[in-house]
Amino acid sequence: MRRCSCVLGSSGVAWNAAGYPQSVDDIEAGVMRAAHGVSLRSAPDLYLRIDDQRTPASIRRALRELLGPAATTVCGQSAQLVCSELVNNVLGHTTGGGWLSAWWVPDRMMRLEAFDTDPSMPNLPSVPAVTQLHGRGLHIVDTVAARWGMRRAAAGKTVWCEIDWPPFT
Repeated sequence: MRRCSCVLGSSGVAWNAAGYPQSVDDIEAGVMRAAHGVSLRSAPDLYLRIDDQRTPASIRRALRELLGPAATTVCGQSAQLVCSELVNNVLGHTTGGGWLSAWWVPDRMMRLEAFDTDPSMPNLPSVPAVTQLHGRGLHIVDTVAARWGMRRAAAGKTVWCEIDWPPFT
């Protein structure tokens, strides 16, 4: 199992003029900019509220629309899977809902972030028994994503992941 590449920051959450949370640590943003040519200080391609049980389906639909033909590729399906896991974790383990942000750099990578107002940090539990109904979400993210982690914010936390994206042909 890969270790979580956690970046735990204390920078908190600030809101930019467009109304997007700016909870990304400078180090993490610098790594993203250098590695993928994207700045997480810019507005995400998707920014959606996580607030009820219909949310996972509507967010997957929005993600498919963003990806277009790339949604049917292995990477597109992987992005939809980990997106569902992040959203369902917010719904299943918090009471205040949250927000999903997605940045997509075609032919390079996708980054997903799920922010919620619960300050407790999730643990990667041991692999659940086959008969256990819950406890696989972060294991799926850990297996599918190239990188993932979490960071504290003044008003909660963000769990994020990145999927490397080979050129779409």
